[in-house]
Amino acid sequence: MARQCFRDTVCARFGCTAESYATTVFWRCLYTHARIPARILWVVRPKIFADELDLIEVVGTAESFAELSRELASHRYHYPPRDFFRRELAIRVSGKKLARLASKVMGQT
Repeated sequence: MARQCFRDTVCARFGCTAESYATTVFWRCLYTHARIPARILWVVRPKIFADELDLIEVVGTAESFAELSRELASHRYHYPPRDFFRRELAIRVSGKKLARLASKVMGQT
C-alpha cells in the first residue's frame, strides 16, 4: 500500500482541498497569541507569511513523520525569523504545533 503524503493526510482528515491545504495548516499551527494580529496582517500584508506557507508546502510532500521532522529542522536552520513580526512578536507558525499536527495525522513512523 502506498504511503500518503502529509498534504493528502491533512486534506482527508480535515476535509480541505489540496488548494486550501496550506492555509488550513497555517491557521491550525499559528501561535495562539498570533491569531488576531495574523488575521489583520493576512489582509494588509499577506506576503509576510510567505516563509510559513513555503514551509507548509515543503512538508506537505513528506511521507513520514521522520521526513517531515527533518524538513522542519532544515527550515529552522536555513530560514530563521528575520523580520520584526516573526522574530520579536512571534507572529508565525509554531514548529511544535506543526510537528504535533503531523504526529496526530500521520503517526510517528
